[in-house]
Amino acid sequence: MRAILESITVKNFMGVEEFHANFDTVENTIEAANGVGKTTTLVHAPSWCMFGTDGYGNSKFDLKPLERSNDITGEFGKRIEGLETFVEVTYDIDGLKVIFKKEAIDEYSGQDEAGNKILKGLKYKYYIDGFEVKATEYKAKIDAMFDVSKFPMLSQTSHFMLLHWEKQREFLMQMTPDVTDKKTFDKLMQTEQKSKFEFLAPFIKKNIAMSDVKKRAKSEEEKAVIERDKTTPAIVENTRNIVSLDFKKIAAEMASYEADLAILKEAETNPAILAEANNSERAEIEKQINSLNDSLFNIKNTITKEVNGVIQAKINEKERRGNDLMLLKTKIEGTESKIAEKKKELSETETAIEKRKEEYANVKAKVFDAGSPKCSHGFHACAALKEKFENDKFSLAEAFEKGRDAELAIINDAGKRLHDKKSLLKSEISLLENTLEGYKFDLTTLTEQYNSFGELVPSVINFNEWPSVNDCQKLIDEKVASLSKFQTAPSVDNSKIKELEEKITNCKIELSKEQKNTELKARVKELEKDKLKYSDEVAMHRRQIIAIDEFVAIQMKDVEQAVNALFTNIKFKLFEKNGVGNIENKCIAMLDGVPYSVASYSQKIVMGLDFIKTASAFLNMYYPVSIDNRESITVIPKMDTQIFNLKVNPERKQVTLC
Repeated sequence: MRAILESITVKNFMGVEEFHANFDTVENTIEAANGVGKTTTLVHAPSWCMFGTDGYGNSKFDLKPLERSNDITGEFGKRIEGLETFVEVTYDIDGLKVIFKKEAIDEYSGQDEAGNKILKGLKYKYYIDGFEVKATEYKAKIDAMFDVSKFPMLSQTSHFMLLHWEKQREFLMQMTPDVTDKKTFDKLMQTEQKSKFEFLAPFIKKNIAMSDVKKRAKSEEEKAVIERDKTTPAIVENTRNIVSLDFKKIAAEMASYEADLAILKEAETNPAILAEANNSERAEIEKQINSLNDSLFNIKNTITKEVNGVIQAKINEKERRGNDLMLLKTKIEGTESKIAEKKKELSETETAIEKRKEEYANVKAKVFDAGSPKCSHGFHACAALKEKFENDKFSLAEAFEKGRDAELAIINDAGKRLHDKKSLLKSEISLLENTLEGYKFDLTTLTEQYNSFGELVPSVINFNEWPSVNDCQKLIDEKVASLSKFQTAPSVDNSKIKELEEKITNCKIELSKEQKNTELKARVKELEKDKLKYSDEVAMHRRQIIAIDEFVAIQMKDVEQAVNALFTNIKFKLFEKNGVGNIENKCIAMLDGVPYSVASYSQKIVMGLDFIKTASAFLNMYYPVSIDNRESITVIPKMDTQIFNLKVNPERKQVTLC
């Protein structure tokens, strides 16, 4: 379907008082100053006449002219009543000529106390080919000839580009050749990535959507994570119940206790055995005392080395802090010197600014004197004005004024540069002063740290302050004290027999835990195996999810390429990865990598026309296209539709067909 706008008549519609034009079937140029009504005439008026909305699809707008309440600011007040308002358009639809006319008439409901009519609202009249018809018949005729949902995007270069990206994407996907999961899968099976995607085969065969496959993989992953995470507290609990005992040592100790008990039992009837045991025990204790004395000597020797090393390290640290202090003081002196230099330069700049102000005032005060040579000099100093003087023959007084203005501009420019320099110097001084303040703060901190070291000299070590020395000495004293029992004749100690029997009983209780430990360790091993199994399942499902995302990304790239292949200049970015790596639907129109939102007027026109040309061919709907800001581009792409170039021309105070 091809529609050609042959003519339009607009009267008292929005800001257009009256306009009529017959149009060329190929290309037309409309010129007017900004705000006069180019868009109103060629976009809003036809849209309202046919669809009851403005060119942007809004049904509520001021279609009647408004009173200008302020000629200076351009503000408008209430609308003007009683004006005849209508729009009439003549279209050629595939060779069939049809005339649509819509009229808006003020409707009143009685009078107020002052006798003025009370405006109720608007009523509308509809005409087709000069005959009045009902609104339903009018709408039915238009709906049969025009697609109201497609007309704006196919007739305005910016309409589609300003739609919400989801609506843009929905329309573009309708234009895309069919790209199925099976086609993408079959293509991947011919690549080196075949093994990565083979698990998708049964889902492809059953025609299950990739989104559902991903949901299933995520669900399986979550189940595996739950099972894996259950094993961790179970492992911890069973591990906690495992007693940390050296069962071999306990068995050896019990054997020793049993041997000592046997000796004591036998000594009750044979005292010689007890004496021999006492001598053996005394010799063992004396051996332990000697070993502990050797250990005490080694501990004291190690402490001495450590203390001397710490003192030397502190001496080195103090020396380093001293060097840092000297360096910081040098920085402070250098910064203070720079601040002084900048302040001096700032003072000189401020003096220069005052001189420029005086110079500006002196030049400003100059008055033209036809008899003064300076007037002639002031004129001839401006070469451009000299040429204009010779061509246009304007007066010496005017030349003098132009020369003086040029000189004032030079002085003013010099003053601006001085002010910029002044601002820069102030910023530099402020930055240096902040730096200096930081240096001084660091100096205070560093000085306190340096002084905190005090005098560092090796001192006499008080070993009693060292726990390791005290612990070792305590053991020695206990062993020495235990020798006192050998000063009396040996005898069987019944309390000792009872103590050994209790120790043997305790050892048996501890050894009984070995079997429980074995069972708990076996359970922990089993749980760790389950944890590894579920961890492998989690990893497998995550690999599948990543593969599904890659599959979708590859498929989406194919879709994007298929869409972009339809257009000559414009490219659409239909997909994008978010911050967590998931693919999100997008629709960003670009020209040479520049998004529509930041493109120039000329780029936006090229993008809009490219879309309209392709979409018109796809839908087989060719509507007249209005190109706003047409003056911003020299050459436009060749189009298959009727073109209306809307150009800004400040000289034209009314909408004009050129």
